[in-house]
Amino acid sequence: HWAALEPESAEPQTALSHCFYALSKFALAESHGAAAVARKPGSFEARHNYALALAAVGKSAAAREQFEAALAQTSPGSANAAEIRKALDSLR
Repeated sequence: HWAALEPESAEPQTALSHCFYALSKFALAESHGAAAVARKPGSFEARHNYALALAAVGKSAAAREQFEAALAQTSPGSANAAEIRKALDSLR
């Protein structure tokens, strides 16, 4: 199990968060997303996945915070920035 082999690495947690989100297991996606961000706060992917999971479980304020942190890590004109702005608009 990748996460067990690299317990301090954010990558397994980020991947698990993404997978659980895709399977609509949002509480698990949230917990792994939180672990990923704790391990690597500068990761766009970790923050983005965590924000999606937070939004899915109805934690809009926390999701907004993570989306804004992810947005700060992107280039203003990038596709990632556009996706994050769209997600932020949907939280209003």
